[in-house]
Amino acid sequence: MSEKAQQVPWDVATTVTTFAISSASVHTLPFNIIRASAKVLAAVTAQVQTISLTPKTQKGRKLLWLFMLYPPFLLIQTDVVERGKQIWSEKVGSQKPAQHPIEALIEKSTAEYSAMLERQSKTLEAATEEYRNRYRREPPPGFDQWFAYAKKVKAPIIDEYDLINEMLEPFWNVDPSVIKKYIQEVADNDDGSLHKFRVVNGNYDTTYDDDYMGNQIKNYLHDVIKHVPDVEFIINGLDEPRVILPSDLEEKGRNGETGELEFHDLGSRATWNVTTENCRAGSSSWPLTTHSTKGSINTFGLPFVQDIKADKQICQHPEYEDMHGLFISPASFYYTAQPVPILSQCAPSTFGDILYPSAYYFDRYDDGAYDDESDPAWEQKRRTLYWAGSSTGSNAVNSTPAHTTWQHSHRQRFVSLANGLLNSTVATFLTETAPGLWKPFQSREILRELYDAKFTSFPQCDEEECVAEEAFFHLYEHEDAERAYQSRFIFDLDGNSFSGRYYTLLGSRSVVLKQTILREWHDERLYPWVHYVPVSLAMDELPETMRYLALTERGSRRAKTIAETGRRWKGQSLRREDAGVWMFRLVLEYARVLDEGRDGTRLE
Repeated sequence: MSEKAQQVPWDVATTVTTFAISSASVHTLPFNIIRASAKVLAAVTAQVQTISLTPKTQKGRKLLWLFMLYPPFLLIQTDVVERGKQIWSEKVGSQKPAQHPIEALIEKSTAEYSAMLERQSKTLEAATEEYRNRYRREPPPGFDQWFAYAKKVKAPIIDEYDLINEMLEPFWNVDPSVIKKYIQEVADNDDGSLHKFRVVNGNYDTTYDDDYMGNQIKNYLHDVIKHVPDVEFIINGLDEPRVILPSDLEEKGRNGETGELEFHDLGSRATWNVTTENCRAGSSSWPLTTHSTKGSINTFGLPFVQDIKADKQICQHPEYEDMHGLFISPASFYYTAQPVPILSQCAPSTFGDILYPSAYYFDRYDDGAYDDESDPAWEQKRRTLYWAGSSTGSNAVNSTPAHTTWQHSHRQRFVSLANGLLNSTVATFLTETAPGLWKPFQSREILRELYDAKFTSFPQCDEEECVAEEAFFHLYEHEDAERAYQSRFIFDLDGNSFSGRYYTLLGSRSVVLKQTILREWHDERLYPWVHYVPVSLAMDELPETMRYLALTERGSRRAKTIAETGRRWKGQSLRREDAGVWMFRLVLEYARVLDEGRDGTRLE
């Protein structure tokens, strides 16, 4: 055979290159089985062409057929590796298929709660350093006594007191002499709804010994009174908060133009414009949003609460105007726009009241006390959501704009939803169309059998409105508090103010589903989806929440765990001693705000 016949044609260079490139790209990331298979086919085709172009007499030509096996081998190897990595990542939790929103929310909140407990300071030195880092100030005088007391009563929370700092921050913009002037004016013009409390030389001012509100504070501070600095403040005796600070308080305080003390009465009238005035002032971004669905977790369009603090930010939720009785027509609403340091038991985010632990949680009346023997085991409870109570929360009087608006108040909306009383009610549920793939669908069937909700009285309404409410909802007999414990799920929501049942329900073997727009002292220590199930004011997610937690095996296990965790944590962090730790720290911080030399505590 001639020398020319033995030569390999230059075309082989092209096919060899194609084979090499296609083979090498089989395992490129991100791996895709279809794309990788196409690369294998291209490599095999190029190799076939190479063999056909190679003379049959060429040495090693038969070995080229062995190379045909290389691309398929790469495909099999890469596919196995990628599948193994996926299985491993799912097992260790780094990559999971899409979960039901409730599952994802529980895992996220549980991790945050665990991290919070882990980072609590163990020593005074660590607590002091943490304080400086958070607030850019030195701790207040008496901080060492406070820390010792917290350790003595085994308080689980040492560092999470941002709410105290947030509440007192506006008063740093007002001269202490001005604040003291307002306190004295309130004391001199007592209308019976505000109560004065004072500590002098480590002792209570006995002038107020018969004052019920003052006695609450005494009970909290009894063990540490000798360490409490001279202090004087006002306690709110009404359910509703009292202080709405103007958005320009910093400028007014700096110029000494905070105005004369004045209270305004908006009882039984719409209050939205007043309560949100400091949202709109100077803001081009109002409203910010209309739903609380934003977050890192895909909720498939349902407003599952992802950030409880953001959910209570009134400025971010203009839709709340027609969804809560406090904004529609409160029973009483007696407020001031001056920086008066008034202690209240709860308040929405736009108010300037200073929050303190309500003694009502610890001194329940009559049938409010928890009876362990009346609370059956989880397995013996009904798969229902229970609530029974009065229509408090708004005042329906036909001589005001509140006429016929009781239908929009929060309690009435809940009972309407639970009983399917509105023909327009359409519930949204989620269905798993494929593993890890959830799709919303709507139904007029809300799973009525999962709810046991009723009104047992209709106060705070004119006769005409009371008759209309009773005709719409029907009136049921009063039920003992222990009746709630027969259900696995118990609903708890605002009335005129906070719900005094909350701690008692948390201590039961049932899950508390909590709906509120009000901030309280315990907000930083109670974690949604860990200790209770949060419910948005809109309640659009409630039907799916109940379906998942009550009717699915995994959801039921999750619900039981929340009930157990909430019960245990209530006994560890919501004791009277814990309220005392909070109150002691609040008083130390508050006393410093009234100190003429307070600015020397700031850090650069």
